[in-house]
Amino acid sequence: MSTSELPHGAIKVFIALVGVAGAGSFVMWLGSGSGASSTIRSWEIVRASQQDAVAKKNLAEAENLGKQAIHLAERLGSSNYRVGISHDDLGEVLVKEKKLEDATKHFDDAEKILQTNIIRAKDEITRRLLLTDLAWAQRNLGLLEQSEGQSDVAIGHYKKAIANLESCIHNKKDGRIDYFAAHRQIDLMLRVASMNLLSNNFEDAQKWFRKAVSLADESFYPAFLMKQAREEFSTILKKEGNTEESEALFSHEKWVRFAESAETARGQEDYKTVAQNLRDAADAAKRSKATMHLAIISLKKLAKLQLQEKNTAACRETCMEALHVWQTLGAGASSEADYVLGLLYRVTPGKRERIDVQTQRLKVRRDLYGEHDFHIAETETELANLYQQTGDSKNAMLYANEAYEAFNRMRIKTHGIGVQEMTLGEVLEANANYDKAQAMYLRSLAAQLRRNHKNHSFISSLYQHLASVFYKQGKNAESQNATREAMRWRSMQRN
Repeated sequence: MSTSELPHGAIKVFIALVGVAGAGSFVMWLGSGSGASSTIRSWEIVRASQQDAVAKKNLAEAENLGKQAIHLAERLGSSNYRVGISHDDLGEVLVKEKKLEDATKHFDDAEKILQTNIIRAKDEITRRLLLTDLAWAQRNLGLLEQSEGQSDVAIGHYKKAIANLESCIHNKKDGRIDYFAAHRQIDLMLRVASMNLLSNNFEDAQKWFRKAVSLADESFYPAFLMKQAREEFSTILKKEGNTEESEALFSHEKWVRFAESAETARGQEDYKTVAQNLRDAADAAKRSKATMHLAIISLKKLAKLQLQEKNTAACRETCMEALHVWQTLGAGASSEADYVLGLLYRVTPGKRERIDVQTQRLKVRRDLYGEHDFHIAETETELANLYQQTGDSKNAMLYANEAYEAFNRMRIKTHGIGVQEMTLGEVLEANANYDKAQAMYLRSLAAQLRRNHKNHSFISSLYQHLASVFYKQGKNAESQNATREAMRWRSMQRN
């Protein structure tokens, strides 16, 4: 059995047998294999041994092993993400040893290395994991600065960590919440809120408490951990004369109870009970303006469940109800509103009605993401396609050109599987804008070809589109080559 196959308990026993005195020979033995995979296994086991030493409060051993973990990780490259993680691990040990200056250096190194890796990340999952690691390093820097009385600097680090966790909380594909990332963000928000409260900055304290409470409700953050935060927030609200919201902090237990019951029923696959509890949760939340935002959360989940059960009429009604609550609150752009509008778009039958939904969603998304984001290009493409289908070429090209510019402004050259780019190419081609259409088809093709599981039919269709555009541009040789590629991919589909 290789070391990478050892169960965690066996690793602990092995480390105990080696002991501190044998740590040097242990690392030499770990590194006796060859290649990057051997180094990675060695690093993983040394890191596990370091964590074990910390648990046993053997900090001198933990520091020594932390340095060895950095040395091993650097064999994979000085900017490998494991080097950053190892610096962060060692920094935490040094804080426990009161070696604060050295700890700061390692936290700084961790932050720089992880930021470099985030820029280089090739897929969304890797990027999310690295952002979580970066946020933890920034949190550690904040804790260190806070312990030394540097409150403003600490808050700066906490805010950076919160911003990095923000894009990790909701899965972009299905909107599901990442509870691990959410709970880390809540902890940081509460720290920022409490620090502002201590410095009598009530406006900022109120803002961060409100964000923390909202996310805690959505992500089922343990209620006992929120007790002190709610009491502190309630105190601020009373000083501001906002007795209604102050009382609402302690009057939303019904919503919590129904929401938790819905999640329990979901785990048991009792979807009828899930739906009923989500409805009850939404109704309970709507009884107070201070908790109405919770109704949007429950209605969103209910609409999603109704769509999954193919009850499109009910889904549409629930989406409209959620949007009515959102508009009643006079709330600004939110990811909740964006998600509900996305569900509504899917269950709205008429093209004109779908245009209205997507126009509203585009405004929300521009407020949320700015102009340099895939969400903007995606929505503009869908609007261009809808207008093209209704025969409105003028508006179709207006949005098609905006989507084209949005795609070109994006730093990432390919995103997802290239469906939106192909759709945009079709609109551009239909309006004789062949150069831009060709660019979008090629972009879509690049996105699809980089996938491990390639869609042969989709790729064949893309080559057919390219053949058409090349032919219309008078590029006969390129058109013939694209046609041959279309046939080749089609034959692979049949086989």
